[in-house]
Amino acid sequence: MSIKVKLQIYLIFLASLLMLLSIVLKDLSLGKTWFYLNANSLVGIQSYAEKISESYKYGFIFYDIIIMLFGVNLFFFSGIFSIIVSLSLFLLLDS
Repeated sequence: MSIKVKLQIYLIFLASLLMLLSIVLKDLSLGKTWFYLNANSLVGIQSYAEKISESYKYGFIFYDIIIMLFGVNLFFFSGIFSIIVSLSLFLLLDS
């Protein structure tokens, strides 16, 4: 088995584990973790997103996406990211 295949299997396994962990730990979101680390920068990002939503025609979509990302479970987001990395390795690397 090649290194690429092994890496993809490990990434898919990691993604499954992270998504199962997101079911158990439903209370841990990206915004809450960022708030515990540095609340001032979180407020700054939110004010920046509000400025963009007021100044551009479709800025409200950007604001909604930012708020949605802050509410997503951290483990679920990491699992999705792991699947995307695995897919990109499959598409971009040669066997």
